[in-house]
Amino acid sequence: MSDPTLKYPRDALEDWRQEGRGPPPPEGGHFGDLIDTLFFASLAREEGHPALARIVYHEDGVQGLERTREQADFHSPQEPALAWTVIPFHPILLTVDALVKLTPAADVERTAIIVGPHNDQLHILGLARRSKSTDGGNVWVFSAPEPGFIVLHRAGEEVFRYERGKRLSPKQKFSLWEILHTDGLVRKTLETVCQNLVRTLTEASSFPNFPWMDSGVSPLLFDLINTMVSTRHGGLIAILAKEPSTAPKLSYSLSPHLSLHSELFRQAKRAQTRAVDLALNRLPDDHSNHEEEMAADEEARTAKEALDSLIANIGQLTALDNALLLGPDLKVIGAGYAVPTEADTPTVHVAQDLQGTPGGEYHINQHGSRHRAAASFAFKNPGGLVFLVSHDGPLRCLIRPSEEKPVLLWNLRLFEI
Repeated sequence: MSDPTLKYPRDALEDWRQEGRGPPPPEGGHFGDLIDTLFFASLAREEGHPALARIVYHEDGVQGLERTREQADFHSPQEPALAWTVIPFHPILLTVDALVKLTPAADVERTAIIVGPHNDQLHILGLARRSKSTDGGNVWVFSAPEPGFIVLHRAGEEVFRYERGKRLSPKQKFSLWEILHTDGLVRKTLETVCQNLVRTLTEASSFPNFPWMDSGVSPLLFDLINTMVSTRHGGLIAILAKEPSTAPKLSYSLSPHLSLHSELFRQAKRAQTRAVDLALNRLPDDHSNHEEEMAADEEARTAKEALDSLIANIGQLTALDNALLLGPDLKVIGAGYAVPTEADTPTVHVAQDLQGTPGGEYHINQHGSRHRAAASFAFKNPGGLVFLVSHDGPLRCLIRPSEEKPVLLWNLRLFEI
């Protein structure tokens, strides 16, 4: 590298460590060896594709990862969930060739290769899959999103980014989980659009005044958006603030009874509430209701699996051209919706915080037709929401709060695995 400002990944990581920004990585050579191995592996190809590996590192290896629980910042009456499901291997010395060969096995949603110390050297110790709806916990996750790029996460937070020989500041400011579950403009807009659904689910809950008993709308949309991202085709979810006055032109119109606020959704909510109710009211030495608790837990699990399957099936429709169109209360209207666009793209401003304080203008025309369609939909549907992801780019949310205000855009951070 002739340019003295360009550095190898391990040198950029060491500079970051010495600056003391974020949680410090362990001292010693392990992290330098790991990041260099991942870097050179990402420049190779396996079965005709770039070997873009994802690695989860724990100093205590498989056993440490199996004990790891989520670091979620929301209140719950239950202890944090275990964050990883693990398949252990007999240790394999970590080399570029070994990592390249194993990369296709981890090319699955929420899956990474486990690396940790063994006999004073780094070894591949197995495969791990992050449990859905957890943040992965307090472990280090390395990924190579593109050849020669390295990103480091901890508990779902991006803390280090290396691109084209330089260390960059993390790109995305807000996480999808945060923007949907924290009081702010996006959450407020969502619950206004879904006010009938929120009311129905609140009435179905025995704990309407407890903050940890979410209305259910935010987790539902969270899972739907993550399904869109996992298709790797890019996609667009457009949510109307009110029923359309005329029938939208759709490539794929769906049955009018299909809705994410179906009886299945209410059943899952009631089952969850029943299971929590029994657990909270059980006395320490009272085993009389054990079978009833087990039955309630099983009912909640079965209902949740059925709901997850419905969300996954609907989310796959985002892989089709144009938008998946939802109405108020997340009614599924159809897929393949070609958003009407004008010759002049609406002005868009970057949101500086969760409350939607407008920042500088965002040049939406630097992107393609999907971004222009999202901006047009947000502009023409004040009070609605749009979520879009490019096949090779980050997730974004756009809202026009009212007719008197401009379109706002949030760049969102996704879990790396």
